[in-house]
Amino acid sequence: MLGALGFGNIGELFPDTDEKYKNARSEIFLKDVKKILDEKNFEIVNIDSTVILEEVKLSPFVGEMKKKISSILEIPFDKISIKPKRNEKFDAIGKGDALACFAVVLIKSKVSE
Repeated sequence: MLGALGFGNIGELFPDTDEKYKNARSEIFLKDVKKILDEKNFEIVNIDSTVILEEVKLSPFVGEMKKKISSILEIPFDKISIKPKRNEKFDAIGKGDALACFAVVLIKSKVSE
């Protein structure tokens, strides 16, 4: 969302060197990014994400994750996709040493042109 708005990456707005962000819950960052979207007069159309991890079974938690994201971002539950995937024992992710997450967020201006 930040990139689509031309804000760069999350570390620029919320540097890990700032003590106030140490051990902060991710929802704090998400709420702040939502405020930026609102201030810039943009809205989220949908979110498509994939979480790749080997051992943790994420599927039972997807519904609750979507519900939380929906609430924070004030978008419909059915506009959020979270797809858990495994890396089938390939590379650091498949060995359980890492995980990856990819997301595409479609935003649009609230101002008609």
